[in-house]
Amino acid sequence: MKVAAIFILFVTTFFASSTFAFCIYNNIGDGPDGRKTYLWVRQAPLNAGPNYFKRFANYHLNQGEKACCAYTNPDCVRSQNKDEEIQLVVRKWYGKADYDPLVISMPGGGWINFQGSGYLSNHFFEVFNPDGTPYPLKYRVDNQAGYQ
Repeated sequence: MKVAAIFILFVTTFFASSTFAFCIYNNIGDGPDGRKTYLWVRQAPLNAGPNYFKRFANYHLNQGEKACCAYTNPDCVRSQNKDEEIQLVVRKWYGKADYDPLVISMPGGGWINFQGSGYLSNHFFEVFNPDGTPYPLKYRVDNQAGYQ
């Protein structure tokens, strides 16, 4: 029994530590009027796989949720390199209002954390490297992004 528990712990730890992905977290709180903010996310072509329909996408990332895609999957990061730069198009919806899409650069094994609460002016995001250190912010507003 004890040996089985140690084996399960070893296997779980091995697979948990060898699974790498880029992720986006929606940690934006409710607005003062109770409205929720959700994110529309689509991977831009930079270093994405060649098949448009297999690229990373989540069209309704609710508050408190995350969405990830393994950098070892060539549909997510063509080079399969966790440090290779990729781009995500992120559009925020607050209630029924949508905001201009942002094109955000990040490493293939890193993550983006959206935070704040209430109205758009209180929202912010941070980007991190695979090792957890901050990644330099590189983003732009692009009204045509997301339709590529």
